[in-house]
Amino acid sequence: MIFIQWVIVQWTKKSRGAPGATYRNAVPEGFPTELDQPLDNNGRFIQQVNVYETSLFKTPYYDLQEGWTYNQLRDDIRLEFEQNSNQLQVHYWGIIGLAAYHRSKHVFNLNEGEYGRVVANKREVVGEYITHYEKHVYNIFFGESLDSQRFANQKPNYSYRDEKDLW
Repeated sequence: MIFIQWVIVQWTKKSRGAPGATYRNAVPEGFPTELDQPLDNNGRFIQQVNVYETSLFKTPYYDLQEGWTYNQLRDDIRLEFEQNSNQLQVHYWGIIGLAAYHRSKHVFNLNEGEYGRVVANKREVVGEYITHYEKHVYNIFFGESLDSQRFANQKPNYSYRDEKDLW
């Protein structure tokens, strides 16, 4: 099973400085999974957690989606996987400016029962104007059984950060 918790923190210029930035920077990079049902061991699941400036970054909104194909994972959330029986290679298609990388970067390997974290940020631009900023955190678990508190309470086995200065 591959389980991805995709945390998206979204803000505007208003929260680039204090006090908004203080609230924004306090958002954790991992949340409890809040799973209501057992997961299929062969599945690919994404739990999206959105945190917005409008709630002062205090209210996470959850959405669980299952059955994603490898192409959807690559195209929609910029992750690519190569899996053999006991190991998962994780590749990340990062962001350069306004466009996605044209090639993936191998960021780490996960053994059964491990999880890794990829962190990236970006600014959303429409025409000449910056509309908002986003931080994306991908907590990626590979294995058969995921403890619902794992992302919230344990550090990842591996991490990769692709954060830019957002002026």
